[in-house]
Amino acid sequence: MTIIKRIIPEDNERQKKIYVLEKGASLAEQFNKIFSEVEGNITSGLTDVEADMFMKLLLKVNKVL
Repeated sequence: MTIIKRIIPEDNERQKKIYVLEKGASLAEQFNKIFSEVEGNITSGLTDVEADMFMKLLLKVNKVL
């Protein structure tokens, strides 16, 4: 399954253009939907303030990885 296409322009072989194909866009959309559902499940028992703090903590941890 091809999800991206790389094109090298004839007038500039140093340049590489990468395009997401329809299958790739569909796959990315599916991933986004799944991750949104997982995030909703994880934060469903939290208040808005707790969910916000949780996200800030995750971003802070991610910076040191």
